[in-house]
Amino acid sequence: MNMTRLWCIVLVACSGVAFAATDGQDLLDQYRKIYDASVTQYETDYRMAAQAWPIDYIRDLKALQTEQQSDGNLDGWERVNKELTRFRAEPTLAGIRSSLPELRSIQDTYRSNIEKFENEKRTKTEDLTEKYVARLEALQRDWTKDAKFDIAFAARDEIKRVEANRPATVEAEVEPSASEASKQTPKRSASSTETITHRDGTTVTPPGAPPPDKDGIRFSQKRLTTTDRSPWSTVIAIKLWDASETAKSSFEKDRFRGVVDAESKTDMRLARIGLQTTKSGSSGRDARLQVEYYAKPAGGSGSPRRVTTKTVPISYLDTRLIYIDLAPVAIESLSRTATTDWNRTHSRTDGDKFYGYKVTLLDANNQVLYEAVTESALREAATESEHNLVPRMKGPIKGSPRRRLGR
Repeated sequence: MNMTRLWCIVLVACSGVAFAATDGQDLLDQYRKIYDASVTQYETDYRMAAQAWPIDYIRDLKALQTEQQSDGNLDGWERVNKELTRFRAEPTLAGIRSSLPELRSIQDTYRSNIEKFENEKRTKTEDLTEKYVARLEALQRDWTKDAKFDIAFAARDEIKRVEANRPATVEAEVEPSASEASKQTPKRSASSTETITHRDGTTVTPPGAPPPDKDGIRFSQKRLTTTDRSPWSTVIAIKLWDASETAKSSFEKDRFRGVVDAESKTDMRLARIGLQTTKSGSSGRDARLQVEYYAKPAGGSGSPRRVTTKTVPISYLDTRLIYIDLAPVAIESLSRTATTDWNRTHSRTDGDKFYGYKVTLLDANNQVLYEAVTESALREAATESEHNLVPRMKGPIKGSPRRRLGR
């Protein structure tokens, strides 16, 4: 359903056809479905763009790094390498501006594109909402004049719903640094029914809303096994889905005594969490979700190590399912094969390959409400404290049993 179809219906409604109360309700339902579908499509388009640009940005950084190496520019190579390291940990460009002209140009281009995506979504949504509300107000007046009060009240309720879900206007502010941006909670609208989007691109749906529609991305559910830190009895249920997008690039270098073929691989991990309580009447506020990403050496055996951690504040939780789509995390490796003039071949692979997840839900007092892993070897993996990433919050999960002493 699109804008054209919506305004075709509007034109039919304006053509002087008289509607009975039942017909009026049908028309209102039709309007609502088309409006909601259009807004959802705008959100989907924006989220797809938000998921795609970090992969493209890393690809362009790697290409620039190769250029700096080919030119023998060690300082330039080092600056690009530092930006790659920073961006893998914090996939945001907020407050980031390199002193290297070539790198700054790439950053400015992507920053401009991000703003363009945001402005397009906001403009389309505001324009559609303005026209939709104006049409509803006209129908409300007509139905009131015709003494069709039930449907007139329904139109008024729909106007209130649409107005309540309009994003709050955010005043211009100084852009924070990347480290500050990663610690800040997102700005929220007055409505509790909006999807919350964090600065790094992580999104949290309102309770009971369907999972975001991401065309072209196929999630597969991962089995979670609880750890010893997880309470014996809990009212928390968590599911984890995972998807991967892989980008490869290769190049060949002539050396003094042979040829070096190399291939770099970027594995963007996309994780989705489903979160709810399992007991009627159990609810809570201001918990937080912590998801740890683990990898193993790409070139051989080795113990899993934690690559990064995503921490997401959860403002409200009850038996209605909420979905958290975490910002992409890049896992990278580099394979090189050197062939000498004597036809001797040497191969080496550096970097990481993805291994698994650890998922933890903490209450306001930093007590573990639930913890599980996707791989059994991670049950014993040491967990460093991430409690300083978000402010302390109040309000334990109601209905959650106390942990037994001695656990």
